[in-house]
Amino acid sequence: MRDLPGWAARLRAERRERLWTQRDMARQLAEAADAHNRLPERESLIGMIKDWEAGRHQPKDPYRVLYSKAFGIEEAELFGEPQTPVGRSPAEILNALLRQPDPLRPATGSRRRRLGQSTIENLTARVHGVRLADDVIAGKDLIRPAFRELDAAVRAYRQSTYTEAVGRALLSIIGETAQIAGWVASDAGEHQKAAHTYRLGIRAAHEAGDRTLESNLIGSLAYQVANVGDPHEATELARTAVEVAGPSARDESSIFKMATRVRQHYIDMRPNWFNKNRRRIFQMLIHGLFRLEIGEEVS
Repeated sequence: MRDLPGWAARLRAERRERLWTQRDMARQLAEAADAHNRLPERESLIGMIKDWEAGRHQPKDPYRVLYSKAFGIEEAELFGEPQTPVGRSPAEILNALLRQPDPLRPATGSRRRRLGQSTIENLTARVHGVRLADDVIAGKDLIRPAFRELDAAVRAYRQSTYTEAVGRALLSIIGETAQIAGWVASDAGEHQKAAHTYRLGIRAAHEAGDRTLESNLIGSLAYQVANVGDPHEATELARTAVEVAGPSARDESSIFKMATRVRQHYIDMRPNWFNKNRRRIFQMLIHGLFRLEIGEEVS
């Protein structure tokens, strides 16, 4: 299979970073067009997008301009030849994860009540309840309550006033709830919903300054991408998770190497057992170990 041209790979990567389907991309191009641009029917445009992303031929005007508007990226950057066609750095990956409309901005036009420590304790207990429920309830049955708790935490943050300390605690709760809700959605096969949720959690953890939680969320997203997406993208995400975690993650290397050997033993010797229990195994690995392990395995 031939390598994709750089511009084709960028068009696909930028679309996927925004979690847009090719149908979504067609809609974005149509919305970027003005009265002077006569675009084909939606299905025909989707076919053109498929051809462009496959590198069969390069978009011509007005589509280059429309892509630039839809992505908010200069045309020369999208379609020019890169100086160094290498993988993105962890900093670039993190910037891409955070480059989206802010879902945590304060709401306007509503009465804002003051929150204190009692609200934090209540929300923390509710998150713990969802985490315990995840041990015994199937993913599809848990989606609604998990996302109800996530919505409650986001609304509390956006529609209330609080001290700086309470605000940081709320952001951490949003991040923790997003990790659980994302896992539940992913387990139920709703991968796009899970990816959106992980990104929300990553942003919340980042704003809270909780590097461990931020790393875990990026690692969870990397795990999903490794299973259903692009292994190269999963590797970049995993390395970003390690970078975000900082030196403390690398101090766990002896533990993660042991976990890797144990996991490989069960893959080799007892594949049926491993496949049956993989969800529980990876829940353990994600919390402190998986973010290190995946970077070595999906390259």
